[in-house]
Formats: sequence, structure tokens, C-alpha cells
Amino acid sequence: MALIGMFILFFLLGPLMFRSLVGRQASNRWLRALAVGMSLACALALAIRYGLPHPLREDPVMVSTALLLLWLTWIASLVLGTHLLRRVDPSPHMKRWSRALGMLATTVPWFGFAAASAVAA
Repeated sequence: MALIGMFILFFLLGPLMFRSLVGRQASNRWLRALAVGMSLACALALAIRYGLPHPLREDPVMVSTALLLLWLTWIASLVLGTHLLRRVDPSPHMKRWSRALGMLATTVPWFGFAAASAVAA
């Protein structure tokens, strides 16, 4: 059941979130804010996973929160990379391909979870 929920999250919300963030006009200030937010989300996820006392570190809610923050960091890094690639090549082909490949890339973590679940079963 958890894999179905994660499938919906990764294959529906991830691409939609990526598309909405990539559709914004990328100013230097916005890109810096995105990079700072990405770094803070990653640091918070690692602090939850490795900085909390042992009983909290094993709590499923805390683990899920840390994984969600890492996934959001993944999407933010894809958005940042897409905007930077578009600055190098502003052609319509780059816009089209970077959006399509970025939306596909947001789903990559699901395959890791599915593989881990298959190995654990």
C-alpha cells in the first residue's frame, strides 16, 4: 500500500511541482533562494536522520519526513540545473527537452524505493 501512495506522489505531484517551478522566470535572486532552500531542506533531512536520539531516529514519521525532504531537495536541484542549462542554451528545443527530461527525472527515486522493497520482501 505504501508503494502505491509513493507511486502517486512521485508520478503525479513530482512532475507537476517541477513544471510549476520551471515555468517561473529565473532571476538571480530566485535561483539563490532556491539553492538556499534546497541546502536547508537537505540539512534538515540529515539532521532528522542522524542528529536525533535513537528512538526518534527510528520513528516511521521521522524517517518519512526525512525522505520527503530529500525528495524535495532532489526536485529543487533538478529545477536549479534546468534553469542554469536554459541560460546556456535559451533555444526552444532546450526548453522543451529540459522540461520533459526534468519531469521524468522527478520519478527516479520511486524506482529506488521499489527495488529496496522488492529486496526486503
